[in-house]
Amino acid sequence: MEEKDITFIAEVYHLIKEIESLVEKNNMSHRVMAAMFIGVMDESDLEDIADSGESSGNVNMRSMYSFNIDGNEEYEIMKGIMDEAYHSQQPDLGDLLDGLDISLN
Repeated sequence: MEEKDITFIAEVYHLIKEIESLVEKNNMSHRVMAAMFIGVMDESDLEDIADSGESSGNVNMRSMYSFNIDGNEEYEIMKGIMDEAYHSQQPDLGDLLDGLDISLN
């Protein structure tokens, strides 16, 4: 990892700690459900994959995470929310083609 990557990771870590402190300072930990995961992939690994012509490969990633989840039930709720939020951002191919008079049949 380059120096700029390490600096970036340090800044992100600082912000995560600020969020955690804010929750604690306001006595909100019993009301806040949070899950954060941030990963930075090693650029040289990505370049190696691109140079090899492969579509995937092993990539080293520096990551940090923070959870404020009370038990398995809240964990499952958070996973469901994240899954739903992720899929709602992904356009459906049918939606993209809607109105273009294009059929995949």
